Amino acid sequence: CNGSIKKWNGQNYFEGINLIDTKNLDEKFKKSLDIGWNSLCLCPNHAAEYKYGAVDLSDLIEKIKAISVVERNSDLVNLPIGMQGQVVNIRYTPKHFLALKAAVEFFNEH
Repeated sequence: CNGSIKKWNGQNYFEGINLIDTKNLDEKFKKSLDIGWNSLCLCPNHAAEYKYGAVDLSDLIEKIKAISVVERNSDLVNLPIGMQGQVVNIRYTPKHFLALKAAVEFFNEH
């Protein structure tokens, strides 16, 4: 986003948060966390909005299933979600989006 914060050394500062709170995740699914599907890196402002604000994930599964991705492609994948009454995109590398998609497929099967 344009609201990124620069650290003293010029690097961008971000916060790592979970897409789904792991305390709400069934034990049988916690092993899947190793593949990184549940991690988001957001600027501090968007991290706070995601954690504490109005977030609409009601059609998240359908959106994830509908997006086609080629693993070797370098283009970022945009996943639209509702935050604070607006549609915003969470951008994934193809590798990490495919991990998210695999986790969703696994959850649907189990």
